[in-house]
Amino acid sequence: MKEMRPAGISWKITLVVLICLFAVTTALSLFIAGRRVSRVVDSDYYRHGLHYGETHSSPGAAGADWSMAASLAGDQLQVKVRDGNGAPVTGGQVTCDLELGCAGEKRLSLSLVEAGPGVYRTSCPEALRGEGRGTMRCTRGDTAISGKLVVLQ
Repeated sequence: MKEMRPAGISWKITLVVLICLFAVTTALSLFIAGRRVSRVVDSDYYRHGLHYGETHSSPGAAGADWSMAASLAGDQLQVKVRDGNGAPVTGGQVTCDLELGCAGEKRLSLSLVEAGPGVYRTSCPEALRGEGRGTMRCTRGDTAISGKLVVLQ
């Protein structure tokens, strides 16, 4: 006499194994995404949302209505500084301190020169290839603002 085996048991086992495998790989990928974040991802990005790169100022401080906007064009790093009325902030000193590479292997400090009213520029050195992040500061007299900067080149 033949042994009776319930019909369809093998596909049920396969389906359960696939679901378990999916759950484990999803949990593993979420764990890795939460722990091993690239240095380019900045936690402040989510606080500023779509306007992350546009305005950086310290609330309550002198010059809190100032704003800085950074851009990278070719080998030129440019920072535009404006006051609360949109007028250019002239006569300031703008510096940018960067950590280069994924693990911040190299540090670089750049001084930007005023190229026009409220427009500060510098040539990016050859070392600034890949990814970098850091802080940009603008000071004029006793007033200063700072903001975070992420560079991908």
